[in-house]
Amino acid sequence: MSAILDLLYLGGLGLSAPVLAVRRLAGRRPLIGGRLGDRLGLVPERQPGTGPLAWIHAVSVGEVNLARTFAEGLTARQEGWNLAVSTGTTTGQEQAERVFPDAPVFYFPLDLSPCVRAAWGRLKPDLVALMELEVWPNHMEVALRLGRPVVVINGRITERTARRYGYASGIFKPAFRALAMVCAQNETYAERFRTLGVHPDRIVVTGNLKYDLPEPESAALPVAEIRDQLVREIGAPWLAEGPVLVGGSTHAPEEGLLARLTMELRAAGVPDLQLVVAPRHVERAEEAVRACREAGLNPVRRSHLGDGTPTAEAESKAPRALVLDTIGELTRFYSVADVVYVGGSFNDRGGQNVLEPAALGKPVVVGPNTRNFHDIVSHLKECRGLIQVDDEQGLREVLHATLADEDMAAAMGARARAAIDELAS
Repeated sequence: MSAILDLLYLGGLGLSAPVLAVRRLAGRRPLIGGRLGDRLGLVPERQPGTGPLAWIHAVSVGEVNLARTFAEGLTARQEGWNLAVSTGTTTGQEQAERVFPDAPVFYFPLDLSPCVRAAWGRLKPDLVALMELEVWPNHMEVALRLGRPVVVINGRITERTARRYGYASGIFKPAFRALAMVCAQNETYAERFRTLGVHPDRIVVTGNLKYDLPEPESAALPVAEIRDQLVREIGAPWLAEGPVLVGGSTHAPEEGLLARLTMELRAAGVPDLQLVVAPRHVERAEEAVRACREAGLNPVRRSHLGDGTPTAEAESKAPRALVLDTIGELTRFYSVADVVYVGGSFNDRGGQNVLEPAALGKPVVVGPNTRNFHDIVSHLKECRGLIQVDDEQGLREVLHATLADEDMAAAMGARARAAIDELAS
C-alpha cells in the first residue's frame, strides 16, 4: 500500500507542479510550506535515556493552543513525559515555539514513506496525539507496524471532509481503523469517525476541549488600560480615537468588505471608527493592505510599527486601518474591540473560531457560511450572543446598530460570555 500511495502522491505533485510554480511567481504562500528538512523527515532526534515521548501534531495556531491544554493535562497526570510538537503552517510553527519553548518544534513530515520512516526512526515516539484530525495513511501504517498508539484529541470532522475521505475509503479506511482512540467533540463527529472505520469501542465523546482554554491575561484588565498599553507599545495613537471594529481570521475578500463598510460607517454616524484586520494567513498581509487602501483607508502593517514610537507613516497618514501581521496579538485586539467580525464566513471557507471573542464578552458577527463551527455558532445564536448575517447589507446594518448602541453591544457581549461559561462548566 505504501508504494501505491507514494506513486499517487508523486503523480499528484507532478500534475500540480504548474500550479505550484504560478503560486510561487505570484508571491502567494506555497501549498506545502516549512523547512525542507522537516518535511523530508529529518526532524529532531529523540535523546537517549529520556522518559516516554509524546509527539503532538497541531496544524495551526488554534490547534497549538489546544495542544497546550492537552499537554498540561498529560504531564500533570503522568510525570516524566517529554514532548515533541509538529505543525503544518508558519503561524502554527511560530505559536508552537512560544507555547512549547522547551520542546523540539518542527513541521509535520510529508506522507511519503521514506519521509515517514525517517521521522519515526528519529523521534521514536511512545504516543502520537493528533489535534482534531490529520490522519495520514503512511504515518498510520508505520504506527501500526511499530505498535505505537495514535489518538485524535478534540476530534472534529465536517460532513464535506468525511465525504472526501469516503471517496478514497480503500486508502483511508485502514488508517482510521488503526487509530487507538478518538476523543470526539460531539456525537455527530463520533458517528462520522465510525463510518470512516474507527472501531466504536475506541470512540468517546468528550466535548470540545477548546472550551477549557485558559483565560487570557487581558480578560482581567479594563479595556481602557489595554488600549492605552497598545497605543504606547506599538506607537499607534489613532487607536485611542474611537470605537474599534476587529476583523479576526479574515480571508479574501473580507478585508476589502470590512474596509468599505468602515468608510461607510464613518460617514453615517460613527466618524471615529477604527478598523483592525487580522488575516488568517499572515502571508496575505500585503493583499489586505491593498484591499484597505482601495477602499479609501490609510492602512499600516503591525510589523511596520515600532515599539512605542510612532513611525513617520503613522504620524503623517494617521492610518484608519491596522493590518495585524504578527502572531500572538489578536487576543489583545479582541479585548479592546467594540464589535468583532470573525472571518472565513463570507466565502466558502466555512468560518473561523468564534470562541475567543465570545469568551471575552464581545458582540460577535459572522457571515452566512459557518459550517466548520456549526455547534458553537448555533449555541451563541440561541443565547443571542452572536448575530449571523446573510449578505453585505445585513453586515452593514448589524455593525451600525451595534456601534450606535453601547447598551445593546454590552448586553450581547455579556450573553456571549455567559454562553461560553455555560459550555465550559
